[in-house]
Parts: sequence; structure tokens; C-alpha cells
Amino acid sequence: MAMTGRQALGWASNELKKAGFSEEAAGRESRLLLSHLWGRTGLNFILNLEEAVPEALLQRYREWIRLRGTGTPLQYLTGLQDFMGADYQIVPGVLVPRQDTEILVEAALQRSDPGESLWALDLGTGSGAILGALALRRPGLRGIGIDRNPIAAALARTNFQRLGLEDRLTVLEGSWFEPLQTTQRSTVEGLPDPPRFDLILSNPPYISTAEMEALPADVKQEPESALWGGEDGLDCYRVLIPAARPFLKKGGWFLAEIGWLQGSAVRAMFLEAGYTDVEILQDLGQRDRVVCGRIPLLG
Repeated sequence: MAMTGRQALGWASNELKKAGFSEEAAGRESRLLLSHLWGRTGLNFILNLEEAVPEALLQRYREWIRLRGTGTPLQYLTGLQDFMGADYQIVPGVLVPRQDTEILVEAALQRSDPGESLWALDLGTGSGAILGALALRRPGLRGIGIDRNPIAAALARTNFQRLGLEDRLTVLEGSWFEPLQTTQRSTVEGLPDPPRFDLILSNPPYISTAEMEALPADVKQEPESALWGGEDGLDCYRVLIPAARPFLKKGGWFLAEIGWLQGSAVRAMFLEAGYTDVEILQDLGQRDRVVCGRIPLLG
């Protein structure tokens, strides 16, 4: 049955409301998905809503609405996610970057000079959004993103190429610091030997076992390996915080995203590992979101 764009939107919104979406969310996502499929945005989209939607496109739209209603992340359908003003490709099997993580990038920007030559390391780089956003704002920055997920590593390389950053950013495959201790590091031109970084950033898995059970349906479709941080959600910090020290220059910073109830525990780990200037930073909702610490300049 043929439908105009307006009729398709009405049908889709009703389907999403039946699936449990609020009226506002159902309307917003129906418009976003149809706009993306139709290749029309803004005023061009609005002014042509009385036009019939091509049947092939309509069939695909129906399938997308069905998938979205059963919990498929929006970004896995559109293949894109905006992060700090740039579009990053997203594929199933890779964590979707979120606005809260922008706090991590902002904290790194505040702890670096725009005109400085820097080396940065992103542990668990995923789509590459953290390192990409940092490099776009620091022209003197070179960096390495590490991920053990080959799907994520390939995607990060693709995103760096799309953003014109492939000459400054390299992706290595492996677990945490392991690739820097193998012959892989020889593929990174100009990397100090031994490797030392001005900034190390990570958004590690930090969801506890109890929290995993309560996650929304769409988040549960993202890779568990990028979400689950052990029984209390703190397993990765226990490894990364002390392990990062030998890879930081004197005065260098380690910055980690955290769950909103983990600030005190992670701060204590930083202090125990000998970091200075340890600080808990909050997101726009006034919840603990990032902990950072510095290697002393002396000693």
C-alpha cells in the first residue's frame, strides 16, 4: 500500500509507541529514520512529506521501525553517530559513543596546550571517537588507539581516514598496553622508544553485574565486552591505573571515564598508585563522570 511521507511518519510513530517509546521519542526517531533513508533533511524533508514514499524505501523503513521497536540501537540502523560535531560511522559489535564521553575529551583539552606537540593513547578506542575528537582540536597531536576487538579496530581506522586524520592517528589491535610491548609499536612512525605519552585516555567497561541486568534493551545489543566491568564494575581500573604509569611522561595525565557511583573508589586507586592532582569531574547532570590524575613532574 502506497504511503506519503506524512502517512509513513504517522504509522511509524504509532508502532514505536506500541513498543514503549514516549510520544516525543517515537515522533523524533520516526522522522530521523525516514529522513536518513529518503536522503532529505531540514526544509527539504518537511516540504515533501505529501509526496509518495518509493515502495522499496518504504519496505526498508518498515523493517527499520520493526528493528528499532525490538531494541536495535538507532545508530546501528543509520550507521552514524555525531560526537562533538563530527559524524562517526558505527556498526553492530562496536560501542555507540555517547554525549557523556565528551566530558573525557574536554578534560584532556583543558590539560593540553593547543600549540603543543603531543602524543596521546586511547585504550579501548572503539569507533575512535575520543581520539578523533581530540586530534581535530589539537593539530600538533599524534596518537594511538588500541582495541582488542578487530571490528572496532577496523572501524576506528575507517573513521580516522574519513576525518583526514590517518597521517596522525594509528590503530593497534590487542589488550590494553600489550601492543606497545610487541613489534606492533614499530609500525607507529615517530613513537618514542620506550613509548611515553602526554595523555592516556580510556572509557573502559564499567557496568557492574547488577547494572547489566537493568540496562535498556538497545544498550544490551551493544557488545558486552565494552560494557561489563566485573562484579562491581571496577575490574578495568584496577588494571589500568597502575599499568598506565610507566607509559606516561613526567607531568602526563591519565583520564578515565567512570560510572556515576564510582568516583570515590576510582579516585582512591589513583592516589594509591601515586598520581597527583587527582580530580573527579562531573557531567552536565552533575554526576561523577571522569577521574584524572597526573604523573609528578619531579621524582
